[in-house]
Amino acid sequence: GEFSNGETKGEVLVTNYDKNGKIISRFKGTMIDGSFDKYQKGSLTAYDSRGNIISTYNGNFKDNKPHGKGELIKYSVTGKIESRYNGNFSNGVPDGAGILHEYDIDGNLARKIEGNFFDGRPSGRVTISNYDKSGKLISTITGEYRNGKIYGNATIVTYDANGKKLSEYTGEMENGKPQGKGILVLYDKNGRIISKYTGNFIAGEPEGEGKFIVYDKDGKVQSEYTGSFKNGKFDGKGVHVSYDSNGKITAKYEGLFKNGERHGEGTFSEFDENGILRSKYIGEYKAGKR
Repeated sequence: GEFSNGETKGEVLVTNYDKNGKIISRFKGTMIDGSFDKYQKGSLTAYDSRGNIISTYNGNFKDNKPHGKGELIKYSVTGKIESRYNGNFSNGVPDGAGILHEYDIDGNLARKIEGNFFDGRPSGRVTISNYDKSGKLISTITGEYRNGKIYGNATIVTYDANGKKLSEYTGEMENGKPQGKGILVLYDKNGRIISKYTGNFIAGEPEGEGKFIVYDKDGKVQSEYTGSFKNGKFDGKGVHVSYDSNGKITAKYEGLFKNGERHGEGTFSEFDENGILRSKYIGEYKAGKR
């Protein structure tokens, strides 16, 4: 680089070696107060013992560590990109607002984390986007990140191969799955709502008390179930009501369910087009049949 009065001037190149004479890092940029060993701003490339690049950083420095705005890219032993972080740094690690891209063993984008970071890890409000092997978005999770996972209230959205929304969950979650109170909405390929579940979840499935509504292609309520769930299906005591295209009740079952079907004691009522009771059955059901 350039030197003046025993100090560095402008952009310089600094190469560091280990005790065996192998290059361990190269810095290209400006130095603090004309020093020879205090990085200010530039790019730092780190190498392994075989001379392979293991990381590159471009941005600001403090105490020769990334600090402030910058970009850090890490590579595998085969030279494939493993991760890329753009954002704020403190004491050499991501800290503050930033975006982290993570890649699979073939170098394809697998996950993106956008939000706040603390001490090198996602922390606080973040959005995690997951991708398939072809790089298409398959899901996003937005919520509070702590201890390597999202807990508390969050929003999970899934997408089909064409990038259209398949489902949206809003509510409590744990270990990446709905857990506790929440709302799950499903959509068809045209973006029309298919169904909506409101209630309790366990390990990602409706469990306990809840309400499940099915919609027709025009967005009108087709049927509605209110009651108990188990493993995502009607199970226990509940009420199932069916409606016609005009929103008038056509049938109603009130009683016991098992594995998604009428099972046990129950009352089934049918209504005409004017909503007047036409027939009623009170008795036992087994696997959906009288």
